[in-house]
Amino acid sequence: MDLNEMILKELENGPVKEEHLISKLIDKNYNYNNLKRSDYIKIGAEIILENKIIFAIDNLVKTGRIKRKKLNIDGIEDLYLLLP
Repeated sequence: MDLNEMILKELENGPVKEEHLISKLIDKNYNYNNLKRSDYIKIGAEIILENKIIFAIDNLVKTGRIKRKKLNIDGIEDLYLLLP
C-alpha cells in the first residue's frame, strides 16, 4: 500500500482526528530516521488536498525539535516551516 492509499484509507473512516493522523501514518509505516523532507511534505500535502484541516503534529521528529503544536496549514509553504 503506498502513501496515497494509506491516507485515503484513513480519510474513508470519516472526519480525520487531526491530532493523530500524521503521527499514526508515520508510526505505522515509517521509521522516523528514514523519513525524508519529501515524505513530510507529501503526507501534509495529501491531507491538505483531501481535507483542508487543522492538525497537530506530535513528536514528528524524533530529535524533539518539533513538539506538539496546533497548526493551521493553509498551503504547502506552511509545511516547510515545520521541517528542521
